Amino acid sequence: MKKTRKKQDNIKRNYSKLIENITEISDKKLDNFEINDINELNEKIIKTLEDETSENKHNFLSEELLCPNTNHSDTMRINMFTNHLAQSLIIDKTEIPYVFTRFENQVGKYSSTYKQANSELYVIDRIIKNKFNSVLIVYNVKEQMYDIIEEKYVVNITENYGYKNINYLNYKAGDVIPEGTVLYHSTAYDKHLNFGFGVNLKTIYLAYKTLNYEDAIIISKSAAEKLSANFVDLIEISLNPNDILLNIYGTPNYYKTFPNIGEEVINNKLLAIRRFQYDSMLVDLKNVNLQEINPVQDTIINTEGIVADIEIYSNQKVEELEKDKYNEQLSQLLKHQNNFYENLYSKLKSIAEQPDVKLSDDFNYLMARCLGFLGKQKWTRQKSEFLGVVLRFYVINKKKVCIGDKISNRYGGKGVVSYIEDDDKMPKISSEDGRKQEIVDVILSPFGVIARTNVSQLIEQHLNFYSRNILNMIENYYYLQDIENMYYLYFTYLSIVSKKQYEFMKKKYDELETNEEKLKFFYDLIYDENGNKLTCLYIHQPPFFGNVRLKDLLALLIGFPEIKPYQFEGILNPLIMGEVYFIRLKHYAKSKFSARSAGTLNLKDIPSKSSTYKTSTARYSETPIRFGEMETMNMMTLVNSFALENINILTRFQKMYSSSPAERENLIKKLLTSDDILAVKKIPIKYDDPDNIQLIIKEYLACLGLKIEEE
Repeated sequence: MKKTRKKQDNIKRNYSKLIENITEISDKKLDNFEINDINELNEKIIKTLEDETSENKHNFLSEELLCPNTNHSDTMRINMFTNHLAQSLIIDKTEIPYVFTRFENQVGKYSSTYKQANSELYVIDRIIKNKFNSVLIVYNVKEQMYDIIEEKYVVNITENYGYKNINYLNYKAGDVIPEGTVLYHSTAYDKHLNFGFGVNLKTIYLAYKTLNYEDAIIISKSAAEKLSANFVDLIEISLNPNDILLNIYGTPNYYKTFPNIGEEVINNKLLAIRRFQYDSMLVDLKNVNLQEINPVQDTIINTEGIVADIEIYSNQKVEELEKDKYNEQLSQLLKHQNNFYENLYSKLKSIAEQPDVKLSDDFNYLMARCLGFLGKQKWTRQKSEFLGVVLRFYVINKKKVCIGDKISNRYGGKGVVSYIEDDDKMPKISSEDGRKQEIVDVILSPFGVIARTNVSQLIEQHLNFYSRNILNMIENYYYLQDIENMYYLYFTYLSIVSKKQYEFMKKKYDELETNEEKLKFFYDLIYDENGNKLTCLYIHQPPFFGNVRLKDLLALLIGFPEIKPYQFEGILNPLIMGEVYFIRLKHYAKSKFSARSAGTLNLKDIPSKSSTYKTSTARYSETPIRFGEMETMNMMTLVNSFALENINILTRFQKMYSSSPAERENLIKKLLTSDDILAVKKIPIKYDDPDNIQLIIKEYLACLGLKIEEE
């Protein structure tokens, strides 16, 4: 009880520190902040999060800390991102975002999907179960305790959700593992334990073939592949003594009933079971018929992927199973499993019998589990003993994105993939542009920014647009070994978009003495550790404050006039193309099918969707741009903060497309067919208006070819 209270006191004390730091921010106007003040507050929060005296302190704003420029977006959309992160799938090959918050490592520390040596470890032995799985017996020097580390190729979380592990456990008896060594991690981490939960995709905003209105998103086939995630099926099968496994993987001379570990499931059929019937046994047990599935009589277990592990829970002795040829493969696998657990148990027992020995909980649990597999106890299922065998298969399957799946950015910009286009048919940079003819990965609806007020996605896209162009310019100067121009480009850009990163990198650069060291510095900016060219420069953007503002984006426009939007083939207006970080959500079309009746219609002859629609507290989804309940409520909160004329800007703009069919039609026609000016009554816009309003009303509409014209 005392320990629990002490832990709670530590958590409260550290939360109080965070609140004090945030109170400091609210007491000052950010516009008057010196950069040192912002850096100092950043360091205080980071230091508090890393304070070892507090447990579970990472729970505070952990998801929000992974979202850059949160102060430029709708707060409810940012809250939506926190839910999306909990619903995200672990992508097979994740990437670190090019626009990062610096919390990808701090937040990631607390995941259970990796293991790092917290002490120097002496390897006692390594017991191999199969090609994908093994157990490492180690001695923890710091804790003076014996422990075990299980190597698992895949882990099932729930249903068919899971992840693949990248293991570094190729140690043998006598090896010493230094403290801090990464032993294994899921594909959500790199070897430095930076947390990557998505991929960077080249994005443009464009109305495309009427396929991306509202929440619809168009992606390329290569992007669909890049967003592939691993699904892990845990399939449990009960076999009674009168069940026969069919020979669907073997030949007349070799009886094989299912794929071995490491082999792929063929034709989506893992195995097939035939119930033994005396009245038809002469026909059913013929060798020819045992290789053919009878869909009426037989039970077929369907799945797809590669078998990563098999566990057998048998209350029958191996000798009993060996009597029938149908169990030949099963009995061999059971023998191998018994040998593994006998060997493992003897090693663990020899350690446990030592006097005054300290054992970890995992060590003791594995010893008890060994006894279960070695027949020292009877297995039960649903609280009762079973007579036959229970097979448990772990099958891993990599699935790319399909139409109907959901993806999202870091700003609550969730959408449904409406179309997957061939790479060669996606918008491509024109050869006349003079730059590399790259294709687009993702096409988003321009209305998604306005309707959701999540401007941060535009900031990320624009930063990466400049980052990719400046990186290409630095590479050209690198071939010429022109250090002076590389220095000017990189540090000028950093000084505008990331003051903190500028100071850090400038200090590192100033410590370099020779030209060789300076060239190596720029080489590491251009290429990764494998020598592959990066797409963009990595740019730091803090989550809540001290990040890019509108005037900084304007400074980029003025400071780098040679960097211009891309001209795409077949598209009249030049467009910005920049990487946006996307995550894949667990809502995928293949697992869902739903239908609804027409039900009751409301006064607009539209089916009522929820209580909010029935009470008219949210707008009906019948417009090209839609402000939902969350956005409407968020806008209402602005009344207490900003001048009335700023509210009028948003109100008039909403009215223009929400309450007037004629104005809405006019807006869409002009947006999609011409560069004409959209006239609106005189709206005063001051330079000191909030950035979000300026970006949406003033800058973003201009990018779309629209303008609010003063009388």
